[in-house]
Amino acid sequence: MTELTPMQWQWVEDHLDHDPIDLRLHMPPSMPQETIEQIAGRRSASGKLSDTLRRCKHFLFPSGLLAQQCTSDAIAYYHTTLAGERPLRILDMTGGLGIDAFHMAGAGHSVTACEIDIEAAGALRHNASLMGLGNVEVINADSSAWIVQAQSDSYDLIFIDPARRTSEHGRRLRSLSECSPDVEMLESEMLRVAPRVLIKASPMLDISSLAGMLKHIRSISAIGHTRTCSELLIELSREADSPNAEVKAITLSESGKMISGTAYTLSDTVAGPFLTPRKGMIWFEPYAPEMKAGHFGALGQLYDIKQLSRHTHVYLCQQGEAPETFPGQRYAIDDVVKADKAAMRLIGSRYAGDGADVAVRHFPMSADELRRAMGIRKSSDTRIVGCKDAADKKWLVILRRV
Repeated sequence: MTELTPMQWQWVEDHLDHDPIDLRLHMPPSMPQETIEQIAGRRSASGKLSDTLRRCKHFLFPSGLLAQQCTSDAIAYYHTTLAGERPLRILDMTGGLGIDAFHMAGAGHSVTACEIDIEAAGALRHNASLMGLGNVEVINADSSAWIVQAQSDSYDLIFIDPARRTSEHGRRLRSLSECSPDVEMLESEMLRVAPRVLIKASPMLDISSLAGMLKHIRSISAIGHTRTCSELLIELSREADSPNAEVKAITLSESGKMISGTAYTLSDTVAGPFLTPRKGMIWFEPYAPEMKAGHFGALGQLYDIKQLSRHTHVYLCQQGEAPETFPGQRYAIDDVVKADKAAMRLIGSRYAGDGADVAVRHFPMSADELRRAMGIRKSSDTRIVGCKDAADKKWLVILRRV
């Protein structure tokens, strides 16, 4: 990995607001291609890695793809809390950009990071040195082969983030066996080398199918922020039995601290009871990790509120019965009307000036189709939701954030 001179770093800093593609066509001959990689990496990851880039001004990005796919500082902070406070020996089998490894090392753990790509491994060593992390060892190796030779109980914890895209055309992968390294094949080896394993997996995976892929799942956590589920984190342990795994929904703040967390059993399939929306009720929409966890009936039971329908993951209760800690957005229902053409025209005329945020829940029209049918523009002041209740009746619900 080519290290940049102070003059080249200054050029990077001066051109952070420029399009990397345009810069490639007009860059001075004295500037190597690596300067473009640094600009592209910072533009791609600045939102996710604000803490890392603040602490390490000359952090090296070996490629734009690693910048796009890396763990955010907030999620890495949460991963580190799972390791605990006692210093551990941690093996990161997929070093990548090193964000998880650096956060864990920063918390006092001893980290060995395997990285198959020689350029990425070089950047890992460089960045660890810049950050003063002498407790990070980088090994340029294929961890799938390397771990087979490792001694039993060499580590206390293994962290692995398998690649989720093929190299050809960047196609997104949707099963663990398609990812690299293949954690299904390596499960027994990983648990031989360490008693606990954390697998960062795609949020697109089906949670219910994971128990058939891995034998020793202790928990599966849907982790993200209020509007996005960023990942599934699968925890393996030697004594765990996958059918008894716990499913968690973890919603984090932008700094990585937990806003809410709920837990269910993998086999939990409770549904109902249901409630039809009425003016004056409170309307709840779960955070994105709760939506991914998928235990909607159990969530309603946990907070003693009712679902709108089996297919509509919204919850309702009377105003005086609203739980304060529900993991989701809360609205007051200002009005409810039957969703026919006359009502759409009426609601459209009422909000023609101010507009509204239009959404649908198990409704025979898309949000844009419903908004056009009402003839109103997009706005965030008022929320209008087209939905069906448990009796399949269609409603327009007018909501106000509380």
